[in-house]
Amino acid sequence: MVMIEHSGQSSSDRPGWLPVERKGNGGTRQPAKEAWTGDDAVTAAHLLPEWLPREGVESLPCGRWFEGVQLPTFVGLRVVSRLRERSGPVVQDQVADVLTWLVLPGAAEEWEERAPGVDIVRGPRVLAVPPAAWCEGPWTGGSAIRWLIGPTPTCLTDPPVLLEALRHVLPPRGGHRA
Repeated sequence: MVMIEHSGQSSSDRPGWLPVERKGNGGTRQPAKEAWTGDDAVTAAHLLPEWLPREGVESLPCGRWFEGVQLPTFVGLRVVSRLRERSGPVVQDQVADVLTWLVLPGAAEEWEERAPGVDIVRGPRVLAVPPAAWCEGPWTGGSAIRWLIGPTPTCLTDPPVLLEALRHVLPPRGGHRA
């Protein structure tokens, strides 16, 4: 467990530090549930983007703060496994059965040709984005739209790193890997 300072304190044994768990085989970063609940949620809000919903899922316009790189869940989980700790936050829509990474607007230009099977969610389309605390699925009473990998201060994934993982996981256009 790592500690994040959020009130100017200088020691992890003083109040004002938020725990962040490292989960999964690759040490994928995910906020600890207690870091985003109760009084800490209000204090920790300054660490997250201003567009991130505070309560409930919101349909946010693509192209303003981000674009979405979307894959079917069964393929997206292979990408998560490939990226490990290099992945940015990932939104999981368990009804549509898709995973979505957020990248800077324009960063995924022409990716449909370079990474077949990828859907780039651009404006004027919208993307359903959950609040930071929504990291649990419907089987625990949570929402069907949640963070598979929790939000970070930018909520964005490094495009070249994501594209490299997509190229490794997805078959080339018109054929299979030898």
